[in-house]
Amino acid sequence: MDRDAKIALFLSAFRGRTDVHAQHVPDQGGYRPVSSRLDETRAKLHLTGLQILGVYPLLPDNTTWFLAVDFDRDGAWEDALAVGRACLLREVPAYLERSRSGVGVHVWIFFSAPLPAYKARDLGRLLEAESRGSLDRFFPRQDRHKGKGVGNLIALPMQRHARDRGCTDLLDERGQAWDDPWLPLQTLRRVDERTVDFSSRKGPAACTVPCRSRASPPSHPWCARLKALCESTSASTSQSRMPPVLRRWSRS
Repeated sequence: MDRDAKIALFLSAFRGRTDVHAQHVPDQGGYRPVSSRLDETRAKLHLTGLQILGVYPLLPDNTTWFLAVDFDRDGAWEDALAVGRACLLREVPAYLERSRSGVGVHVWIFFSAPLPAYKARDLGRLLEAESRGSLDRFFPRQDRHKGKGVGNLIALPMQRHARDRGCTDLLDERGQAWDDPWLPLQTLRRVDERTVDFSSRKGPAACTVPCRSRASPPSHPWCARLKALCESTSASTSQSRMPPVLRRWSRS
């Protein structure tokens, strides 16, 4: 796959507002809004490590292209896996990423069309029942705009320097970056509004009921990989039995 195709995949997956994006300001230790579309040129700077960029997931009409669940305290890995299992049972594709800090884990759920943010966050609150306390926040962080500002930003994954530290890549069944980091984006599965509504109506009890995903996993890599990851590293896994990369995370 050539560079332009990779950039197009990246921009297609991690969509936010089109009128503004965020740029990290090293001297200030934070981000500043940039009043322009996140285009191929800027995305290239991020992917090659020359800049650190973010997006504002809450769109002007109070919808969003994704839900990102941020786990950032003790037990982050185990909680992220538990949420991943809950998504698997609901047939909601979910993708795990080690956060930029190296301490936490993000669970990403992508939508086939912009979804009302309150529905995305309702799904997040439902999944929160699977967490044991390390869940920090959801992105988007608001159900709707309050009349000013552009909402909260989330830093984009796959930044070159962060990847060199073992962070911000999507993860395979070993809890490590995929050998081909672009494969999960090439095969990206999105969830539609109907599935989100159905999952929300089913409530937490859905997590205990096997579905056809468990009985007969689809061929899509997200399901097979996440299922293998969940089965190989349960919430009760001891430190001594964790793969080395997971032991490093738990000590971070």
